[in-house]
Amino acid sequence: MTQALMELEAKKANFVKRFLTEVNSEKEFDTMLFYLNIVLDKPANKQQPYTEEELQARIRKSEEDIKAGRVYSMDEVTQEMEKKYPWLCE
Repeated sequence: MTQALMELEAKKANFVKRFLTEVNSEKEFDTMLFYLNIVLDKPANKQQPYTEEELQARIRKSEEDIKAGRVYSMDEVTQEMEKKYPWLCE
């Protein structure tokens, strides 16, 4: 094993130790995972593209929701986002 590879392995081990000792809540864990996925360029929830039929079904359901009043105002959405993701709303 080369010196550079040994140093990388030591850094990884130290990172894992620090992560395990300092991350003390599910919220902190989720935040770390979110940023790790960004750094590694791997979306947290990979999703396949919708088919034409799926898109049409979603549109129909959305239009039904609007007619039935199952909607949120922009203020309601903003308040929920600020509660759920305060670090993004600073």
